[in-house]
Amino acid sequence: MSDKLATRGQLVIPNFNLELTLYGGQAFNWIRIGNKHFGVFQDKVIKLMYKDPILYWHSSKPIEENIILEYFDYFTDYQCIYGQILQDESLSKLQHAYSGIRLLKQNLWQTIVSFVVSQNNNIPKIKTSLDKLAKLNKRVIHFDNRSFYAFPTIDELLKMSEQELQACSLGYRSKYLYLVTQSVAKTELLYQTNISYKTLRKSLLDMYGIGEKVADCILVFGYGVRNLAPIDIWVRRGAIETFNLSPRSTYKQIQHYLVSKFGEYTAYAAQILFESFRLKAKQKTT
Repeated sequence: MSDKLATRGQLVIPNFNLELTLYGGQAFNWIRIGNKHFGVFQDKVIKLMYKDPILYWHSSKPIEENIILEYFDYFTDYQCIYGQILQDESLSKLQHAYSGIRLLKQNLWQTIVSFVVSQNNNIPKIKTSLDKLAKLNKRVIHFDNRSFYAFPTIDELLKMSEQELQACSLGYRSKYLYLVTQSVAKTELLYQTNISYKTLRKSLLDMYGIGEKVADCILVFGYGVRNLAPIDIWVRRGAIETFNLSPRSTYKQIQHYLVSKFGEYTAYAAQILFESFRLKAKQKTT
């Protein structure tokens, strides 16, 4: 990978479903304007355009190219992975749902904050809260004739009171975010990338405001753990219906089943379940 700084570039990613990847619950920092997608990466804004097979990216200021490559899991052989997991007949019936989705690996701090805010929340409300949070510090980024707000750093959030966080439509999550921020600041979590995911998971679960699903989302979409899956409502429904599991199955039981079945590719299999059953429910309401 390259640590070269650049403001624009392109990646060859054939059959890439950019929209499902950006707006399917892995991240909450993207907006679509016409055929362009804009996302705040800490203190930068990235603009994306996709014309099969090329993903074009443009940054508001120089960024290390490897950040973009890692973000889109560029060096992973998706054809090989899906060739493996879709050998499962039950999962292969859902193949249409995954079509071109990639798993993201995001900035750790941004991921932690986003998924703490996501608890018992829907995507539009999560985005609204994160937007309000970013606006508190008034660090404006002007790019492509538009204005965006930089994502708050951990130092900036440490200076905010729980009452200030409540003004961001966080509800009871304001206490969670306040305490998680204090906890993360006392650890090396943002820099520990070479220790076991079980150790990381325990550290996350020790924090007030982080439960199993949030911890697993942080591990998968922040740390890049792939032999694990967050079990949200859609993965749960998908696993129970697809694999004929008991409706009474617990979080741990469903997760154990998926891990024992798909091993190092568990997160990829879970994303197929997530998208398939999320889209199925969406279609029923439209």
